[in-house]
Amino acid sequence: MTVRDYVVRESTRIKRRVTVGLIGFGITNRAVYGKISELCNITVRCKGELQIPNGARGIFGDGYLDGIFEDILFLSPSVRRDTPELLLADSRGVKITAECDVFFECDENGGRKAFPLTGSDTNGGSKIFAVTGSDGKTTVTAMLSQMLSARAVGNIGVPYSEAEGEDRYVAELSSFNLNSFAPHSTAAVITSLSPNHLNWHSSLDEYYAAKLRIFENTGRAVMYAGGDCMQFTDRADTLFSDALTREELLALGARHTVSLSCGVILYDGTPLMRESELSLRERHNLLNFMAAAGVAFGYAPIESIREVGTGFRAPRHRCERVHTSSRGTVFINSSIDTTPTRTATTLSGINKRVLLILGGRGKGLSPLPLKEPILKYADGIIAYGEFGAELCELFLRDAELSRVPVIYKDRLSDGLYELKHILRGGETVVLSPAATAYGEFENFERRGELFGDFVKKQFP
Repeated sequence: MTVRDYVVRESTRIKRRVTVGLIGFGITNRAVYGKISELCNITVRCKGELQIPNGARGIFGDGYLDGIFEDILFLSPSVRRDTPELLLADSRGVKITAECDVFFECDENGGRKAFPLTGSDTNGGSKIFAVTGSDGKTTVTAMLSQMLSARAVGNIGVPYSEAEGEDRYVAELSSFNLNSFAPHSTAAVITSLSPNHLNWHSSLDEYYAAKLRIFENTGRAVMYAGGDCMQFTDRADTLFSDALTREELLALGARHTVSLSCGVILYDGTPLMRESELSLRERHNLLNFMAAAGVAFGYAPIESIREVGTGFRAPRHRCERVHTSSRGTVFINSSIDTTPTRTATTLSGINKRVLLILGGRGKGLSPLPLKEPILKYADGIIAYGEFGAELCELFLRDAELSRVPVIYKDRLSDGLYELKHILRGGETVVLSPAATAYGEFENFERRGELFGDFVKKQFP
């Protein structure tokens, strides 16, 4: 269902023009506004004051959720639904939803229905392939959209509100999205599980429960057989691993497997391609390809799966080589790395000594997973922001880490200027922040763009 159809349906149900509240006004709710502004009276509610379109009412400040009078509330993904004000509104019959929820909702005629594995395409619905995970979901979403010739929606691709008229979608879902509903999908994958977003979720158990909700209404459940996912392999029917054999995956309860044998990637024993043929050969990208193949097999020709394997290029801001200076310094932008485990994976994939830039706003996660990768790969560190300060405290307490040179600045933009005093030529500089961009930047994309623009200008 589209957000426009949803609003029209509610107006018809209550027999008048509805009032809508947009809780938060980032990318998602701006897209919602663009689709429904002429259909209803809109109020934008945000804790911080911001510019809103003419014709909308604004309620800002600490009491931005006070006195809710709207018929429908569209929540930004980061807004929890168990706040007292929203629980009270729900008890009074206010419709509380989000653009993601509406996208997955079926209308009375079956429109936008996600077929199960045995379904057909005859009733006019769309196949939806859902992706989540602590690491790798953006890359897997991009791979799947190419394998399946499908439109990507969510964190990459178009906003859910702007997804209309396609036969296939690949939806990237965060734990914020999944904390409140279980989407219907043709197939779904959990790429990995590790602690994340503990500044938002009430516990690690809640975070993992949100991720696992993606399997509740799917035709095919694909999961990594490794790391913290090993606690939940009974929830999946398809398991993938580069370390376990097909027989070992079957022993875990899998009905279908993606495995590696003698350098060949196999789906249920059917050869897909050789590992050496992958365009991205780091271990995490091997696993990303296996995850995507586990979802796409049977829905895409094997030739399409192979073509993506041999020709795929990493999404922007993920281990992206943005510049090489005339002095031979290589600059790598991996701004998408917003957790310590993601940064550890990036450093392992690069597999060389680097000057590491990290920091930003933390997610309530310990910096300890960075210790071994820093000792193994970092010649020096530029740290910034809230998380950078936490890391500096760890360095002061740890005898081994205290030997790694560290420069701390409040902001990334200030830290980048320190490169002019450090670089001599031939180094590898990696922006892999291990924390979110919020506070200094709107999102990780803007952070990565600033980094790329700066080094190209300052280090020709």
